[in-house]
Amino acid sequence: MKLTFLGGAAEVGRSAVLVETNGRRFMLDYGIKVYEKGPAELPLVPHKRVHEAVISHAHLDHIGFLPMLYESANLPWYGTAPTHALAGLLIKDAMKVQRLNGFENPFTEESFERAMDYFSAVNYEERIQMRCGSTLAFHDAGHILGAAMCEINLERKKLLYTGDFNTTDTRMHNGTSYNEDIDILITESTYAEREHPDRKREEKRLINNVERAIERGGCALVPAFAVGRSQEVLAILHDAFEGVDIYLDGMAIKATDIYLRYPSYLKDPEKLHNAMHDAIIVRRKNQRRRAVKQGGNIIISPAGMLSGGNALWYIDHLPQNSSITLTGYCAEGTNGWLLINKGYIMQEGKEKRFNHYIEQVDLSAHADKSDLWKLIKKTNPELIIAMHGDECFKFADDLRDEGFSAIAPRMGETIPINE
Repeated sequence: MKLTFLGGAAEVGRSAVLVETNGRRFMLDYGIKVYEKGPAELPLVPHKRVHEAVISHAHLDHIGFLPMLYESANLPWYGTAPTHALAGLLIKDAMKVQRLNGFENPFTEESFERAMDYFSAVNYEERIQMRCGSTLAFHDAGHILGAAMCEINLERKKLLYTGDFNTTDTRMHNGTSYNEDIDILITESTYAEREHPDRKREEKRLINNVERAIERGGCALVPAFAVGRSQEVLAILHDAFEGVDIYLDGMAIKATDIYLRYPSYLKDPEKLHNAMHDAIIVRRKNQRRRAVKQGGNIIISPAGMLSGGNALWYIDHLPQNSSITLTGYCAEGTNGWLLINKGYIMQEGKEKRFNHYIEQVDLSAHADKSDLWKLIKKTNPELIIAMHGDECFKFADDLRDEGFSAIAPRMGETIPINE
């Protein structure tokens, strides 16, 4: 058996692992890195035919390059039903954004459609036989709707590919509780060197910044990722602010509709249903203007890093005494990062400063350092492979210092696995 890291090695994004076993090949995720203005950064392309694919969840850095496999062949790919639904939304939108920015998509519309057609659904805790002869089981990863930790039994080895996972309970999901012994662990390492602050305290900070704006007659803007974060923020703020209008805008609307189609994948579907029922769904420009005209309203709108989307329109039109609350990671150089660290955003090549109450809270859906170590101690793997992180080499060094066998692969590196 061999593992080749075509993406996600010592980096966050474009996760892609090629597994070769029993003379056949399958992909574990196949993602891209999306940039605000430049073309998407792509993973490496396998030199030989891939026979099937396993997708952990629908974020673009894990599924955005999947249609490329269908440029030359048709093959089954496995994921949960919500992953398929969200993938159709996110990949199609990414293709549209690339075209609008003047870049050619790396795969055709026909390949995208074929990828959607060749999907094979796997439920949590269901075991299926793959074409390569291995068995596959999905376990709730606690990350976003339908996200799965992928357990694969192959060549007498039990492999767990975590994708992105979270062990902390949120409004939408219970944290993962996976604790079986395994042989090989391929783990995300996004926060391998960081601890998240207390979740309840961060929710309170979000509520306080929103409350401050509303009490002073301003609006509260919460830029949020369309999938996962917008639904979480909507549930938090709906609980906290009875009688206050909450506007939901952009792709978050379609994503929330998909969430509500799969209630069995949610911790408390009624909570999200009620929040969505009471929200004002923004479909026209005059609704957007109404949201900011008089103040006293809450607005949830992509994009989470202020790298695009309708959140930028709202920032330009917020009344005095408004607040902007960023709810998670902002990559260096994005408008979100600039706003938090420099006090301005860039619009049309110019700095634009604001007089609003600006906060950043941590509502991450990723495991932190403690969570990663807990998973490792629970599963007791023979070999740990750290990927999807900026500190993978440091993380692997720390693991070896504690007596574990650990590797942080480089891009394109192949790791042989002996029985």
